Amino acid sequence: FLTKQLIDMGKPLIIAINQMDEARTLGIEINIEKLSTTLGIPVFPTVAITGEGMEKIKKAIETSEARAGKVDPVLQSQLTELLPLVSNQAESLLLLEGDLVIAERHKIEPRNKRNEIYANRRKEVNEIISNIITNRSKKERFLTKVSNYLIHPFWGSITAIFIGFLFLYQFLGIWVGSD
Repeated sequence: FLTKQLIDMGKPLIIAINQMDEARTLGIEINIEKLSTTLGIPVFPTVAITGEGMEKIKKAIETSEARAGKVDPVLQSQLTELLPLVSNQAESLLLLEGDLVIAERHKIEPRNKRNEIYANRRKEVNEIISNIITNRSKKERFLTKVSNYLIHPFWGSITAIFIGFLFLYQFLGIWVGSD
């Protein structure tokens, strides 16, 4: 989401996707080339603790490979319309989102389209994720199972009540009652 927001602001970027070793272990495949093409910016897989991919990132920074990505055409037209009124594309986006500081700085009414822009951006991010990530693992990890169990409305509540009861029993019945 943040990456798309920076792209919408017209900022030149290079993306490093870290923990690729973890992704591979979990059976998650990320199509780096497709992601780079979709976003319109260079994307590099990395493993920070082993240094994998770091040389490519250093080279990309040294050779100024960072570039502005692809902005949604509808949003881009709205941003372009505001550009003569503000300093840059980032300020255009902030003004569209209703930023009062930018509006006051340029003495312009804010556009208050934040909810619409965020909803479109969230939809776009979800589409990108579904198109570039493949989960090859059919097996669910133990911690994922526990997390899903604990956030379930019914079973999570029952577990919380049970843990609360055990705590009260331990605290009141044993620690306090033993004196």
